[in-house]
Amino acid sequence: MKDHYYLDDNAASLACVGHYAAAPAAPFTAITMMTHTVNDGNHAAGMFIGEATPGAMDSLHMGSGGLSTARITNPTSFGSGINSGGVFTLGPVWLCIRAFSSTAFDYFWSPNGHMWYPITQNRNPGITIGSIGMFAFAQSSRVHAAYDYLRIWNSHLTLRGLASP
Repeated sequence: MKDHYYLDDNAASLACVGHYAAAPAAPFTAITMMTHTVNDGNHAAGMFIGEATPGAMDSLHMGSGGLSTARITNPTSFGSGINSGGVFTLGPVWLCIRAFSSTAFDYFWSPNGHMWYPITQNRNPGITIGSIGMFAFAQSSRVHAAYDYLRIWNSHLTLRGLASP
């Protein structure tokens, strides 16, 4: 589809690729719809929140282990996994980051954009939020992802249909 944002990475080592923008002042909500991803190795595709200059990032992504969150030390160094939602899907999947301060936020996912499930709440990774975007990385094979949009609101949106995991 011509109106999608496509990411493709086949790096032999971790190198985040994608699109990022300056994050608005908190509170804010960002939602992306990832319409497709191919998981064939040690890699991930999703969205991130990070420092103003590409540096430390936190990610909500779909990888070979399903839907997960992780700390990325910088665009070329993986930090550590945070948790896994145990969700396996090829897409589409909606991903949401809701920031309620300049250092703390929540992660949510949805199978349809209507019913939302929390992944990690009240996360404070010790960074000042300055950027947000869509990304992918491949460490040992190839990753492909297609995104329909990234929308950012200057408010802490109420997610309708919020469900328990």
